[in-house]
Amino acid sequence: MNFRTQFAKGYEFSEDAETGETIRTETTHAFSPAYLQTGPGIMWKKGDDFMVNLAPATARFIFVDKAFTSGPEYMDGDYFGVDAGEGMRFEFGASLTALAAFDIVENVRMENSINLYSNYLDKPGNVDIDYLMNLQMGINEFLSANLLFQAIYDDNAVGAFQIREVFGVGFNYKL
Repeated sequence: MNFRTQFAKGYEFSEDAETGETIRTETTHAFSPAYLQTGPGIMWKKGDDFMVNLAPATARFIFVDKAFTSGPEYMDGDYFGVDAGEGMRFEFGASLTALAAFDIVENVRMENSINLYSNYLDKPGNVDIDYLMNLQMGINEFLSANLLFQAIYDDNAVGAFQIREVFGVGFNYKL
């Protein structure tokens, strides 16, 4: 079983043609969308650093706030795959999840995870992809750094790759 959502609001920005002011329109918020995925499968695990899970009969539910599917601006299409006027979408398909982690050099560790999902009921050739790479670097006793890269493709959400990159530096002190 897997559950994914967001907690912060998402916005689309545009400009008012008459005044030139920026218009901020809320497009997402906490639990809208939310994804619940569950199904039987088989997992092969080779230690803590390598794992593959295949679930060929996976149910996936996409939950959204009906406020985003009920307005006139949403009546021509859908919202994260949920039809206009609805609050949920049901999908049935196959899921593949894999995790691989390894040390590149001393104090530098890379973790990779990928989640793939294909919906048997609608366009099974369109595979949803969620890839995450986390590079953890211990610089010295007091400093560390992380580089995170994520690529998501979901035909229902955007129909294009979404890329996220994060770089963080931390100060470590043990009490």
